[in-house]
Amino acid sequence: MRPSSPYHRVAIVGLVTVAILLLILYWTKSSGSGDGSAPFATPEACLDAFRDARADGNGSAYLRCLAEPLRSETRGKYANEQELGLAIQSEMLGVKSWVVKDRPDGQSSKGTAMVEEGTASSIREMRLQLERSSGGWRIAAIEKVKERAASVPYGTVVGQEPGEKK
Repeated sequence: MRPSSPYHRVAIVGLVTVAILLLILYWTKSSGSGDGSAPFATPEACLDAFRDARADGNGSAYLRCLAEPLRSETRGKYANEQELGLAIQSEMLGVKSWVVKDRPDGQSSKGTAMVEEGTASSIREMRLQLERSSGGWRIAAIEKVKERAASVPYGTVVGQEPGEKK
């Protein structure tokens, strides 16, 4: 069989195709953030993922939302991601609403988001410091600001708000 036979050409094209596909798979797996997750392209995407991870008690997803060194510090406080998940889920018990009042400009490299978590009787405020790097947007610091009584308790019927005259 000659080296330029049709079978050799087909085999060479097949091998080159397989090699290219393997390279593409390797590059897509190794790109992105260091923890193997897709980067958060916007502050909103990061905040949504953070909220969902807390509500679901998903320790792994929660950690993906955090920048270093906050991620390592948080990981170090718990025996494993399941224990972290239980802790964050318990923080969300009773939360009826989650509102982002202020958020960073997506064009900047860092900024602050103010979040209000509403429970049946109170509003808890959180300040989240976000930063953008090659791994996308991540939360660099979490500060619990304050908790205050809700001006209108959750579940109040419209027209029966506290202080309303009948």
